[in-house]
Amino acid sequence: MIRRLLLLALLLLMPSLSSCDAEKLVVTRGFTSDEVFRIENSVCTVQEMRVCFVNLKNAYAEVGAPDDIIRENCLSFLSQVKIMNLLAERMNIQIEEPEREKALEAAREYYRSLTEADLAAMDQITEEQIRRMYLEIALADKVYAYAVRDINPEISDDEARTITVEQIMVAKGADPEAARAKITEAAEKIAAGDDFTQTLQEYNEAQSARVSFGTGEGGGVPEAEAFALETGQISEVLETETAFYLLRCVSSFDREQTRENKTRIVERRKQEAFGKLYYSYAEEVTMQLNEPLWEEMTIPEGGHTTASFWTTYEAYFGAK
Repeated sequence: MIRRLLLLALLLLMPSLSSCDAEKLVVTRGFTSDEVFRIENSVCTVQEMRVCFVNLKNAYAEVGAPDDIIRENCLSFLSQVKIMNLLAERMNIQIEEPEREKALEAAREYYRSLTEADLAAMDQITEEQIRRMYLEIALADKVYAYAVRDINPEISDDEARTITVEQIMVAKGADPEAARAKITEAAEKIAAGDDFTQTLQEYNEAQSARVSFGTGEGGGVPEAEAFALETGQISEVLETETAFYLLRCVSSFDREQTRENKTRIVERRKQEAFGKLYYSYAEEVTMQLNEPLWEEMTIPEGGHTTASFWTTYEAYFGAK
């Protein structure tokens, strides 16, 4: 879960505490020199933040993620881990001895992989600090597992059914009658024997000629009518508030897309269950940011190569 959380943050799909709950973030004084932020009695240190900076920078070097995106999403990720650990304390979710052993072994392996340049880039972080970070991530994963424990991973074909259609869409725009005339002309050509695919190249105004979707994912396409079509069947002219459509069903049951949609449905339900638990608690806490320190923190350039912090964690705790 934690690695997925970080990836989602990087793709800007999951809001950070600082962006979604700005009124709960305050700037304050009285920090020690290595404290980046506090949430209640939980502290994030410079070394922890630089572990995230450096590993994320190197892991996504090919993507070329901007430094400001990496910075903000490391802040988001680590604040979420701290909040989840506080939530674990409230819920009496605890780390067990086997997990402590795994954290110890993972920290030893990761620390021994670091070069002098890596250690310098992460402010000479210690093996013990790495161990504590792994323990906090493991505890956050346990909170996530608790939140999604009742989600049924079995999704029926009917619920997840995905269809593929070709579409001719004509937007109503400022002149609905002209749009109606255009789609009617296309329908008449098809009825007279013209090929649907060739006709859509002339008349379709949508960005995509062919679309696949499940229930609730059709965008503007009239879903009820689309799902009622059999493979090869062409619809009548369909009207929505903004456009007219002609649809040809390419596949009334796309097996591969349906299988992928089952995964998406389960994942969405897990995120909803987790979000309900997490955000209800996050609203109760206040994040105190050491703004002067945060503003001057940059991602070190050159020399460091470490990118295995999360893959080492997954090797011992399993990919979530």
